[in-house]
Amino acid sequence: MKKNCWEFKRCGQGERRYRGNLVKCPVPEMTSSDGINGGKNAGRICWLIAHTMCKGEAEATLEEMIETCSKCDFYKMVKEEEGDRLSLPIDVIKEAHEMSRLRSKTMRLECEDINK
Repeated sequence: MKKNCWEFKRCGQGERRYRGNLVKCPVPEMTSSDGINGGKNAGRICWLIAHTMCKGEAEATLEEMIETCSKCDFYKMVKEEEGDRLSLPIDVIKEAHEMSRLRSKTMRLECEDINK
């Protein structure tokens, strides 16, 4: 049976303290992602989910998530198990984010030129 992130990381699915508040990891709750990469809910696409608590605190930006998750043993295991069938690998997300960032920069520069 394929492991979900909370089983692999042994973090449970419970609440953790984050900046003085009890916070519940969103991954086990995401029923719309059930079955992707053979996982329960978002258990095998956790690298796509904002505010996971893998390092004991929520990742604040997409860049932080890409950096952390691309080095994660769980992500590497899922990537190896799924091979070419891997849904939504970090590489694709990183490329899409970079393209979006570049488009935004280009649009900002074009607007500056128009306003001159």
